[in-house]
Amino acid sequence: MKKINVNIFFNIVSTMFTTLSPLIVIPIITNAIGLDLYGEFVAILSLCAVCVVLCDLGFGMFIPKYMNERKLVSYVSSDLLVIFIVVKVVISLLALMILYFLFSYSNGVFLTISLFVFVSNLNPTPLVAGIENYKLLAIASLISKSTLVLVAFLIDYEEYPVEAAMLVQVSMVFITNFILYLFLFRVVKSERLSFGMRDVLIFIKDALGFYFARLAVNILNQGSTYLVSKFVSNEQTAIYSFLNQLYKVGQALLGAVSRVLYTHTLKTKCFNALHRSTVYAVCVIFLLAPIVYGFSDNVGKLVLSSSNVELSEYTLLVLFSLVFVAFSSSYGYPALVSIGKESYAHVGIFISSLSYYFAFVLVVYTTEMTLFLALLCVLFSDFLSMSIRFFFAVKFGIINCFKRF
Repeated sequence: MKKINVNIFFNIVSTMFTTLSPLIVIPIITNAIGLDLYGEFVAILSLCAVCVVLCDLGFGMFIPKYMNERKLVSYVSSDLLVIFIVVKVVISLLALMILYFLFSYSNGVFLTISLFVFVSNLNPTPLVAGIENYKLLAIASLISKSTLVLVAFLIDYEEYPVEAAMLVQVSMVFITNFILYLFLFRVVKSERLSFGMRDVLIFIKDALGFYFARLAVNILNQGSTYLVSKFVSNEQTAIYSFLNQLYKVGQALLGAVSRVLYTHTLKTKCFNALHRSTVYAVCVIFLLAPIVYGFSDNVGKLVLSSSNVELSEYTLLVLFSLVFVAFSSSYGYPALVSIGKESYAHVGIFISSLSYYFAFVLVVYTTEMTLFLALLCVLFSDFLSMSIRFFFAVKFGIINCFKRF
């Protein structure tokens, strides 16, 4: 129990650095390039994030499971490390070729897009998470996010504002990769490579179950800003991006706990930690709700460098969504994968993600898209996700208190 609490702590610390640092960088960039260009920048960044999601191939969830099953608890096999790097390099090159032909960005913008996608795809966090070295992830996150803030302060935005903003993001991911690969090269078990093309294809095939199940929701999480940008102004896109970042802060903190619970329940098959973490998370959200609601307008005006920003009504939708996410993050993969029911976790994620796109298309074709309606689509999707996972948790005995009904 002590180890899981330590892992949860370091995972939360790492996630806090990851999600809160953009809130520090946003006012720096908006003050330098203005809200309109910032809206253009976050739309491009969202497109890059979608590309990274498409190139994940399920490795983010599958590799920790793969390492746990093979008892790779203190080292990484050279086969696994090489497979990861080779596959990521190949898939990155293919993705960038497709981006080049589909989108007509300037050469400078496309170069920064290419750098961001390439270094992001090579991020070895799944390998480090498989060893459960969350302390290292927290340290790497602190250093890389400090670099993010420093570069954001020092870089010159005047001549190429969007390109400069993209390079700020690239610097962060590059430093993260540098630190994590230094560690991995120290703990990799040096041995003669023993895999062939068939082994690589089998590895990818096994990971694709996690990939396709979470593809829709991951595209939703990373690409909603780009999608919304097609229907609202750049300034409205900037505001939506900020709200989405607040949502991701809560979502990522809940996910940090969930990732530790995921590896813990795979080993112990015990769900007490899931139940407790869910109750604690919901209580924390409700305790913070009045503070977030009360200060949201002032914070929005400060962060976005604009006096015309009003966010209070939108933050309520974000907070309600996070309550649903708290249930979903515990009773999805951490619970269902540990009892061999990952297919049901896949189904729940897939259906709830489709519900977002259905709701979004319905709004677009029946009325004018607004920020409130865009966030309402997210709320609807999160509620459905919670409902499906709660149903499966009761069905398979993970939650026993409703069985008598």
